Amino acid sequence: MCKRVKENGYLAQDAVEGVNYYFSNKDDTYTQLIGELPGGSEKLPIVTINKKTGDYHG
Repeated sequence: MCKRVKENGYLAQDAVEGVNYYFSNKDDTYTQLIGELPGGSEKLPIVTINKKTGDYHG
């Protein structure tokens, strides 16, 4: 999923370096791709993903 999100332009090629990306578990239907900046000082939601359909928006 993260690769598809990146391929569709949600993550810039040069923005990946040094940022920790992970999925939050919001509930059984949705999750969010989160970008945590170096040092853990700030966490930014990038896209919300529907776990059942694979659709996402940000």
